[in-house]
Amino acid sequence: MVAAQTIYFIRHGEKDKSSGSDLDAQGYQRADCLANSVFAGSNPTFKSPDTIIAQDPAQHSSRSEETVTPLAQALGLSIQDNVDRDDVQGAVDLINNDISNGSQIILLAWEHQVLGDIAANFISGDAPTYPGDHFDIVWVVDVPSKTYTLAYENCGF
Repeated sequence: MVAAQTIYFIRHGEKDKSSGSDLDAQGYQRADCLANSVFAGSNPTFKSPDTIIAQDPAQHSSRSEETVTPLAQALGLSIQDNVDRDDVQGAVDLINNDISNGSQIILLAWEHQVLGDIAANFISGDAPTYPGDHFDIVWVVDVPSKTYTLAYENCGF
């Protein structure tokens, strides 16, 4: 089994307050920024993922999938989106399956209140809490050491 080196945990982009289930204009800008400079493009801030996971858009919201769709298209990857937002064990199992299948860099986009519960399975100590007023934080988890660092995607808004 080849261990994944890194898992990026990100929150979906900003939501449209009228629908609650879709991104707003700034959320779509963030999604484009992820694809064009944060995880892909000519000089990305972070290494590009080889696996992208988002919560199932049919269950609660399509925001997570909308956030990573431009990136998936830019990298020619499909989005694994068959796990419900609240199915923490399902998300953990999916990540572990991807690790077992050789994924080296996994990006997971999810609803912020559940991110810590998923991340807790891959880090030592207490899982971080994703602040409700931020959309720009990236938890960078080093899987072999079970440590994480906080980073910012620096999209400028």
